[in-house]
Amino acid sequence: KMSEAAETVEKLKLISPGNRLTVTEEARLLAKRGKKSEAVTKLMELPQAKDPVSSARSVAPLLEEFGCTAEAEREFRRAFVESKAPNRHTYLAGFLLRQGKPLAALELAISCLGMIDLPAGITARIMTGAVHSRKPGDADPAWQPAIAKVETFIKAQVAKDPRNPDVRYAEAELADAQGRYDDAIKAYEAALSVVPGHPVYVNNLCFLLAVHSHDGSSRTLGLIDDVIRTRGPDATRLDTRAMVHLAAGRADDALKDLALALQLKPSVAYRFHQALAFEKAGNL
Repeated sequence: KMSEAAETVEKLKLISPGNRLTVTEEARLLAKRGKKSEAVTKLMELPQAKDPVSSARSVAPLLEEFGCTAEAEREFRRAFVESKAPNRHTYLAGFLLRQGKPLAALELAISCLGMIDLPAGITARIMTGAVHSRKPGDADPAWQPAIAKVETFIKAQVAKDPRNPDVRYAEAELADAQGRYDDAIKAYEAALSVVPGHPVYVNNLCFLLAVHSHDGSSRTLGLIDDVIRTRGPDATRLDTRAMVHLAAGRADDALKDLALALQLKPSVAYRFHQALAFEKAGNL
C-alpha cells in the first residue's frame, strides 16, 4: 500500500538519510505517485550515477523499472559511449532487447565489429540473442542484410577460435533461430567440450535432442539429471527433462516434472508440453 510505503521511506530517512536503499525507496515511491521526473532527479543524486558503468549497472535498471525508459536509455548509452569497459555494449543491448527492439540491438552489435577491445564472443552472443528475439512476422527489410553480417561474423570467429564457448553458444543460438537444429546440436556439443556441464548449454542441448532428434537416451537424461542435481530443479530444467522423458515414452515421468515446473513458473509452453504428455499417457 502507498501509505505503508511512505511510512517505510520516512523511517529509512530517519535511520539512514542519503543511504542508497533510502534514496532508492524514496524514488520508487515518487514514481508510484506519478512523479517520475522527481524520481529521476532523486536517483541521479546517487554516487553511482557519476560513473557511467556504475550507473548502467545500478541506476539505469532502476530507471527502467520505474518506467523512466528515456532516462534509462540515456544512462545505458552513456556507458557505451563514455566507458572503456570491454562489455560496455552489453548494457545498452540488453535494454534494447528488453524493450522489444531486437533489430536495434543487432545493429548496435554490428556497429561494434570494428572495436577490437570488445570481446568477439560477447558481441556474437548479443547478435544471436537479437536474432532469437525477432518476433514472428517481423518483415522489416533491414533484418536480412543484418543477419547475413551475423552469419559471416560468427563463421569467421568459429574458424579463428573454435574453442571459444561464447562463440560456439552464439553459433548454436543462430542455428536454432534459423531452424537448423542439427547444426545447433553440434555447436552446443562443441561448447560443452570446452566447458563441460555448463547448465545453459546442457539444458539447450538436451531440449533440442529430445524435441528435434527424439532422443530420450540414457546419455541425454543423464546430462540434464546432472544439472538438476547440481544446480537445482528450476522450471526450465524440469521442462527439458520432461521432454526427454516424453521422447523416451515415459509420459508419467514427464507429467511429474511438468506439474512441478508449472508450480514454479506458470507458462503457456509448459502447458502445451503437459498436453502432449497427457496425450501420450492416454489421458486425453
